[in-house]
Amino acid sequence: MNYLPIKFSVIILLFCLFVGVNSVSAEEKIPVNRSAKDGDITLTVNEYSIKDDGNAIAVHYSVTCDTTCKKLNKTSIGELIESPDVYIGDKRVHGHASGIERVSKNKYVGTQKITIPEFKPKRQSGFHVSFNTDAILDKAGQWTIEWNVK
Repeated sequence: MNYLPIKFSVIILLFCLFVGVNSVSAEEKIPVNRSAKDGDITLTVNEYSIKDDGNAIAVHYSVTCDTTCKKLNKTSIGELIESPDVYIGDKRVHGHASGIERVSKNKYVGTQKITIPEFKPKRQSGFHVSFNTDAILDKAGQWTIEWNVK
């Protein structure tokens, strides 16, 4: 009896399961590493990742204060960066804060998830993103960071 076809089938099945599970769970974070500073607060877009089958982009950022940052409670996610204006090309898109964490007395990290379904066909050639806010931690200012998604 020849067991070679059965062994080969088992190997192929295991390979497909391994590759399939890993490709679904992997999230590629693409570095941006651009900052804007106003007063004693620096906003840095560290990286982004494409989410929801290409229908959203998650912007991973940090807010650093030269002195101790105002402490936020866990229910005040919107108080870190108030209503950021996000543009893809020349169109304003909407997003929401999907989490913040205080990592030290002078630094927060967070994520802003932005829905971009209307741009899906153009993504193959890339697009320009502008992330802007005029208030961080209840302090007025101007922070604008721009980059290209490829």
